[in-house]
Amino acid sequence: MAQACFSIVEPKVNVEATVRSNTDIELNGRLQQLDFDVLLNGYYVRDPMTEIKTVVRQNNRTDNEQNNLSPNYVSASKLSFINNKSLIFEGGNEYHNFDISSVYSAARGVDRIEFKNNHYEVFLLPDKIQGKKYVHDFDVNGRFLINHQEAFENVNTEADYMYVHFTLPVNQVFFDGQLYLGGEFNYNLLNNNNRLDYDNATGAYCQTLLLKQGGYNYQYWFVPKGGKKATVERVDGSFWETKNEYTIYIYHRGWGERYDRLIGVKSVQ
Repeated sequence: MAQACFSIVEPKVNVEATVRSNTDIELNGRLQQLDFDVLLNGYYVRDPMTEIKTVVRQNNRTDNEQNNLSPNYVSASKLSFINNKSLIFEGGNEYHNFDISSVYSAARGVDRIEFKNNHYEVFLLPDKIQGKKYVHDFDVNGRFLINHQEAFENVNTEADYMYVHFTLPVNQVFFDGQLYLGGEFNYNLLNNNNRLDYDNATGAYCQTLLLKQGGYNYQYWFVPKGGKKATVERVDGSFWETKNEYTIYIYHRGWGERYDRLIGVKSVQ
């Protein structure tokens, strides 16, 4: 059964937001600070501290989302969330990407494509543990796009499914946690379907996923033992220069009401 998740917004308030590298922890290092103001525009909120709820997501991830934040400053026209330590995020790094829109050529990120047993096998170029220097690359913050270059009419229905092989060579296995593939192609979930296993024979973490033809972004997410929040830094490093997308959701449940109304949404990079 197919499922779709979506939200319906009543645009009652505006949100102004900025991302900066100057945090209470460090300056121009590996972290990013998000600040934002909620402009009420005459919208009545009886008690902002109890009636307003916020959800903040980085690249649509849920493992490190922040919610139920309290504003630092409150006025009749504005709620300010400034210098809030809960809104300091790991900068991470730009996403890896690959393109499997065509079976006749090895596009970006692809080593080779083989046809075996009536299906296609895609072998991506091996990734590597990133250095300590940020290198800019264009990405779409974890998104993907279904595409088939040889399609006649509809790329969404004519695109084929392929087994895609991911490989990350490492010097030694990570004994202090698990490694996952992250991106919107798997709904940014941390589960066994997206977990990489270490192969002693090749000295690498490996995983194979069944994906439809198109272009994809992905990252390597490390989750420490006993933790639920992933970090990009273990494999790809973390840098304040990284172009992340932050989405802010503002909810209001007035006195006596039984549900949260989504009254404002804002995305900023």
